[in-house]
Amino acid sequence: MSAFAARPNPWPKRALAAVAVVLPVAALAALGGFLLYQDWQARTESDTTVQITEVCAKNLTGLQDADGRYGDWIELTNSSGLPVDLSGWQLSDDPHDPDQYVFPQATVLPAQGRLIVWADGLDYQDSAGALHLNFALNGDGESLYLTSPDGETADVLSFPDQEWNLSFGRRQGHDDELGFFASPTPGAENADSFLEAWDNETLDCSVEFSQAPGSYGSAFALTLTAEEPDTLIFYTTDGSDPQDNGSLYSTAVKIRDRSDDPNEYLTQHCLNDTSPLWVRYGTEQVPKCTVVKARAWQDGRWGPLCVATYWVGTPTHTLPVVSVSADPDELFGSEGIYTSGSTYYTARKYSLDMQLPGNNISGVEIDGTLELFDTDGTRILADTVQLQISGEGSRSQTLQKSLSVELDDSQYTMTIDGVEYELEEFTLRGAGCGATYLSSYQDAFLSNYLEEASAVDLGPQHSDPVILYLEGEYWGIYMIREKKNEDLFEQHYGVDGDTVVTLGGSLNPAESAEAAGLDMARLEALDPNNPDDLAWLEANFDLENIVQFVICNLVTNNFDGALVPNHNVILWKTETIDPDNPYADGRWRALINDLDVTFTDPENRAVPEQNRVQNLLEDGNSYGGSYTMAPKLLVHKMLGNEDFRLEFVQAIVEAMQTTYNTDQMVSALTDWRAMLTPEEPLNLARQEAKASGWNWLHQILYGEPFAEFHVEMADWDSIMDGMIEYMTQRNTALTGDLWAYLEPEMTQLQAEGLI
Repeated sequence: MSAFAARPNPWPKRALAAVAVVLPVAALAALGGFLLYQDWQARTESDTTVQITEVCAKNLTGLQDADGRYGDWIELTNSSGLPVDLSGWQLSDDPHDPDQYVFPQATVLPAQGRLIVWADGLDYQDSAGALHLNFALNGDGESLYLTSPDGETADVLSFPDQEWNLSFGRRQGHDDELGFFASPTPGAENADSFLEAWDNETLDCSVEFSQAPGSYGSAFALTLTAEEPDTLIFYTTDGSDPQDNGSLYSTAVKIRDRSDDPNEYLTQHCLNDTSPLWVRYGTEQVPKCTVVKARAWQDGRWGPLCVATYWVGTPTHTLPVVSVSADPDELFGSEGIYTSGSTYYTARKYSLDMQLPGNNISGVEIDGTLELFDTDGTRILADTVQLQISGEGSRSQTLQKSLSVELDDSQYTMTIDGVEYELEEFTLRGAGCGATYLSSYQDAFLSNYLEEASAVDLGPQHSDPVILYLEGEYWGIYMIREKKNEDLFEQHYGVDGDTVVTLGGSLNPAESAEAAGLDMARLEALDPNNPDDLAWLEANFDLENIVQFVICNLVTNNFDGALVPNHNVILWKTETIDPDNPYADGRWRALINDLDVTFTDPENRAVPEQNRVQNLLEDGNSYGGSYTMAPKLLVHKMLGNEDFRLEFVQAIVEAMQTTYNTDQMVSALTDWRAMLTPEEPLNLARQEAKASGWNWLHQILYGEPFAEFHVEMADWDSIMDGMIEYMTQRNTALTGDLWAYLEPEMTQLQAEGLI
């Protein structure tokens, strides 16, 4: 408070004078009132009326006490024509402790007088004779209790959440009506009208920053100014909203290089301790930035949230940079959405189940801000956002958790196949689980690749690589990625998202396959040579889409996808028919989904029993009506049809020659690798690999058990080299599988010159 002592006092002198005349009797005695006091003492309190008429629970720059402090204050008013001896009266903010503060002897409230007491917790009488209570007011709202010496409650005043420098109380002539006053009147008569509904209004005043957000070579002083005069500015540098946790701006904010500050948020608490971890946070210092948030304030109204992120002395990034921040407690606190949290660790005492209710899988949404900077350092987007943790296993198992982002007032421009789309929602996706623990991001690579290479639209989600700073700390390489929402269906298929129903997706999800009109029982019983069954199949499924979906999982050898029971399949259809749009025909289609564990083991050497071609032909399992097996089950059933079997084999061969052409894929991956390479050393330095339950996958990748190690560029290069090796071998290996299991069809295609 003392920091504000030198500020000019905005309160009128008449108000201060009013306070002076209602001080305790010691001051009155100096005026010759002692005999009058004795007469007052003889009168009964039942003849008088004392009320709490006004409070200020957030006195920031208003009324000062005799020692120059801005404490919170309470006004008591005697509305009767007789003075009241307050000796022994009690004032409290705790209904269970009514005598929390007891007025000292010789405290007198004159007739029609007012007394100001300071609710600052200091418990003394200052040089001006003013009383300072032994408790302070709660700015979030509470109740005050005034009790007479006989234990009777004289008055109760309850006030809500307060705003800076506003007072709350009873308006003149209407003791039963409570509200906020635009101009506090401590020691004087209250206004006869309340402040209008400011809580629903926004102050049309932004805060201007003296320096543009971005990177700087040396430290500097940042000044904040408001567009309108006579406004206060509140700011934060910890990610929280100034409206909730701001400091009053008075001097310039120093912006400096924070890279040597301890890593505050890179902690192990982001992971469930039962999760099969691939990585953990490294111990090295990471680059940091300073996120300054500010709001103007005037007359109980807050201006819009203004934000600017600054870097000093950090590395120059070759990818666009995203800065995301929120209240740190809401992100990383005991109930923060990024952490396992107290609920998880309490449940952990009684169970070892991985699916315990950690905060990171709760789906809770919080407020935050997002800024996007181009590679030249120019800020191209800044907005308030809604944030959620997204994903499946990555919610609890990975450090680079994915964030679902909903912009409030702007759009992110994403260019897909040369066409610009404006997205109000997207996902900030990390490296994911599985083989991407070394940050190859093959899910994003393959999705982007399929956009241009595949003749059939499988709904891949486009990804733009960026660098993420979360809560001011470097978080690594992320992907701004399309969401499986209305925008995706509009952009890829030109259909109205409101008409789409999904199985396995978040857009208009059906409760069950049956409710969504997917007859899994008939699919399981399908006779591939029955014309009626074939007609039903054609009417209910886009066969070309399903076949290409299966081929994609087959060629990439997806260990976590559609060819694995009950996993990672999204089906969709339109519930209304549009004859002008071939995608709005009410038939089921599949969206390509979760390609993290791809490009591994091209010849199925580690798990030959999981040969995908063999499984498609010989799998005789029943999947209990699970819609997730619909693509595999459909192809499996139809392989019993001679014509389809030939067409399927031909489709695989053509796909390997076109969409999955070795040279084409290697070239695309080489470009992807070159784009990520400059950023990977820093990205990898913040993580360490750790032995885990995923040891089997490391065995597939390296042919040896997983051992704990610090991630180096050589490890990442090895993974990228392994993906290239996969691409150069997979088509040959898959062709061998086709000859082994579908020789008649391959022979026929060879005879026709197609292979």
